[in-house]
Amino acid sequence: MFILSKNADEETFWATITGWAPARKAGGTKVKYEFDVHFRHIRTKDDESAPNDLDWFKERVIGWKRIVDEDKSEIEFSDENLSALYELQWARLPIITAYYAEINGSKQRAKN
Repeated sequence: MFILSKNADEETFWATITGWAPARKAGGTKVKYEFDVHFRHIRTKDDESAPNDLDWFKERVIGWKRIVDEDKSEIEFSDENLSALYELQWARLPIITAYYAEINGSKQRAKN
């Protein structure tokens, strides 16, 4: 059953992001990473920013888990830290992909 409510509260959801960080040395291997992102769903009629814009991130990404610094200390979610994450293209693209995969249901279809 699907319930459609026109007066629904803000829709949010979590997604696990998996990607590969580039090698730090020539001839090195890429490093696999995973972390969780808390998204706000933006309805299509309100969606004015392009997926690769920082504004897109600020509107949709509202939290995270399992993002740490070099000392393995949790990095707090903030606008400044979100901007730093946005600058890393190898992290930015998997976040965009995960957002659309979740709202389109493609992750669920892949499991079936």
